[in-house]
Amino acid sequence: MKHRAVFWRNLVFLLGASLTVMAGATIAPALPKIYQAFAGEPNVELLVRLVLTMPALFIGIVSPLVGYLLDRWGRKPVLACCLLLYGVAGSSGLWLDSLTSILVGRALLGVAVAGIMSGFTALIGDTFEGQALSRFMGLQSAFISFGGVSFLLLGGLLADVGWHWPFLIYLAALPLLPMLLLAVQEPSAESRKGAAGHQVAMDYSRLGVVYVLAFLGMAVFYLIPVHLPFYLHGLTDISSGGVGAVMAYSALVTAITSANFARIQSQLPLRKLYYLLNFTMALGFIGLCLAKSLVWVVCSITLVGLSFGLWIPGMNVWLLSLVPARARGKAVGGFTMCFFMGQFFSPLLSQLVIGPYGIASGYLAAAVLQVMIGLVFFVRGKRLFKE
Repeated sequence: MKHRAVFWRNLVFLLGASLTVMAGATIAPALPKIYQAFAGEPNVELLVRLVLTMPALFIGIVSPLVGYLLDRWGRKPVLACCLLLYGVAGSSGLWLDSLTSILVGRALLGVAVAGIMSGFTALIGDTFEGQALSRFMGLQSAFISFGGVSFLLLGGLLADVGWHWPFLIYLAALPLLPMLLLAVQEPSAESRKGAAGHQVAMDYSRLGVVYVLAFLGMAVFYLIPVHLPFYLHGLTDISSGGVGAVMAYSALVTAITSANFARIQSQLPLRKLYYLLNFTMALGFIGLCLAKSLVWVVCSITLVGLSFGLWIPGMNVWLLSLVPARARGKAVGGFTMCFFMGQFFSPLLSQLVIGPYGIASGYLAAAVLQVMIGLVFFVRGKRLFKE
């Protein structure tokens, strides 16, 4: 009986985590069709990209407040409200017909995702520690990526029917609400302030480094879902379903490496892992910059996916090692803010390069930034990770 309860609890943790990637990935293949639907509106090119990244802005805005509420009110009440809002706001694009109202719905979706990502990450930190935490974080990241595979494929197929239809997928959050209420126990305030929490002092300097890297990492990685659909249409005659399949393949590669994170991390310290994966990601972006065919693009995003699959669980493990249990909600809220602010600002910052020079130049700039970050880990890694 106990094993069954643990199974259902862990399943809720994993399914809840997969909702975070759905916030953007689901509608990415539909972006060109949304652009065509609103082609006559001013600044439509930027506004359509903001449809993808608007949730990220509001995740960033409300995440610190959500983190405070998670520590103040508890995990389950915040998560329950956010799951309900996610289903309603996320699916609003099904019946909305103006770009402005769609952006409002996407903003409310961002509020929901802030609570879901921070809440489930805090719950995982409450439940696991040590190598068990590394294993579950790898499994969580794999679930997020496998969810991305499913949502991208389904979103691409639905986008071929019409641009409204991918928004239907967001209703998947609603069945998770009763599962959360029945299968997950709220950790007591005493357990969050227990001995484990007192043994770790808040490491503000390294926590700041994690936050900066969360912002930069997502700003770079999000160049793929934001710009790749348009890049592929410029390279080859490809359908929305085909775009979804290519992006789903990238998510699949990410999932496979995430599932093996604990095994890889046991062989390589995080500092070595991080400078290697940054250099590998840089090679992937260089490949995208030089791509002349669909096969070339697929090979390049394979390198990016391999690296990103280790980047996500590594950042979570690093973050949770730096904060006491009593302040976990607030610390995760700050991380969530930086993580999704990177997503939101990705199209705005990349437009400075892509506007005058094209998408390929944006991928080259991303490669340069990844090399610089990799060099920081190579030179200062021991100090950053206290090794």
